[in-house]
Amino acid sequence: MEQQDFLSAIRHDPWDETLRLVYADWLEERGDPLAELVRVESEATTVWQYAIPPTAEARRRGRDLLTRLKELRTTYWGVPGFIGRPDWILVEGHDLAEIKAGLLAFSESHTEDGTGTEYRLSVFELADDRHGLEFQLETPPGVFCNLLHWLRPAQDEPPAFRTAGWLTSPASGVRYCLVPGRNPYPEGEMLGISMEGYGVRVNLNLAEKNLSRTFGQALTAVEPRWQRGRPVAELAIRASADVSSPNPGFLEKEEEDAARPRLLLDGISWSFMSEPFTAQADFDAAVGREQVVIIGENNWNPGEIVLPQPRVWIRYMCWESGQQRWPVLKLTSDNSEFFTAGKLLFKIHNAVFKQLREIDHHWFVGLVREQGKERTGDGPPLYRMRQE
Repeated sequence: MEQQDFLSAIRHDPWDETLRLVYADWLEERGDPLAELVRVESEATTVWQYAIPPTAEARRRGRDLLTRLKELRTTYWGVPGFIGRPDWILVEGHDLAEIKAGLLAFSESHTEDGTGTEYRLSVFELADDRHGLEFQLETPPGVFCNLLHWLRPAQDEPPAFRTAGWLTSPASGVRYCLVPGRNPYPEGEMLGISMEGYGVRVNLNLAEKNLSRTFGQALTAVEPRWQRGRPVAELAIRASADVSSPNPGFLEKEEEDAARPRLLLDGISWSFMSEPFTAQADFDAAVGREQVVIIGENNWNPGEIVLPQPRVWIRYMCWESGQQRWPVLKLTSDNSEFFTAGKLLFKIHNAVFKQLREIDHHWFVGLVREQGKERTGDGPPLYRMRQE
């Protein structure tokens, strides 16, 4: 087989992992470094696809693979010879006639006098009254997102009708899953997650940079895989330039604040089943041993400065009198300047272990900043404890 044969075969069945790995071997035999990107992309998708619920080892392996995947995509994303997953929309509960009517209505609403650029897509019939709408590679993210939002379920439609979309940023190579909310969810907004596991929000009302991270955190981004047969329909939609132009690279709005990181103690697992600790050294040693048991290595660095803030608020889930509660733990650093990893987790453990050791979600797996819920001004950052 020649390279074009591989590319044609992968485009015909983009979910065939074996075919991708054979292509990677073919590239490696010819000294093409693109082979590593093909392999890592396939392995990273597989780890996050099938680790449900994800084990600590799968999370660690997934993070390592996704870090490497980002590095490789910086160099190779968009080069000839690499085919990522297709952009597609999953529609559940509507038949082909209803889908066609929805696409026609979209074209009429998003063009002027029937003009606009045509974008083609294939419709595949899946199991359980589902259809997959697969887009051609050149479809702009703006058109994809607007159509996904257009096909969202109405408030009075049955729960069986759902839509979701998976697309890859043409600029960064990051893959996203987006889910439009039912009416009356805010017009023009959708929530989703990235393959890397963080929450995102799409606001179609913004002219640019309409993709931003949210305070949520997801453990997996599960993308259904399906056996591609012959499409049941080849259709087209039309959209004017203003629909396709916003944020053509589908790049995230930069909101990272070095003084208030989005994630704290990410990759650290700890159980609140232990008794309180009086000595910091004993606690640090216990956390280090726990990492070896869970992930096979000690990645615990208790002296690392993780939060350059003198105060922090942490929201966590517990049960009181049979009711689920979300109290806020307010902590102050010993030096009135910053928190190290060891000091922060030490204080958290001794403050909450009595409430958490008897419940199911007694495992600590990190902190995620709740950017949308912080007080204004110079108040302390607010984080949510990720519990399992």
